[in-house]
Amino acid sequence: MTGWEEEVVSPVKVVPTAETAIADVSAHLLRLAREGLLLVVYHPYRIDDIPPDDEDLVEKAASWVKAFDLGVLETVRAYHPGLVDRVLRRLARPGGEAFR
Repeated sequence: MTGWEEEVVSPVKVVPTAETAIADVSAHLLRLAREGLLLVVYHPYRIDDIPPDDEDLVEKAASWVKAFDLGVLETVRAYHPGLVDRVLRRLARPGGEAFR
């Protein structure tokens, strides 16, 4: 299970049957987008299901800090400094379980 519901994850171990080397990932992804096989949304625009207030990131970061504490807060500070205070408030919320 992942935090991205469109991702497909096998519940059992599988062995890859093939591998495709892609020399220019950007060109490949843009070609898939032109073919209608991939949706590319450029910052600052968002896919419709992503909250405009970044609450999904706050919930996920708080959950990951509680579960893993693998430098998650430092990563939030580096890439989303404006969310650090909200993550800390979420972590301080009494009895509140973060999103999983």
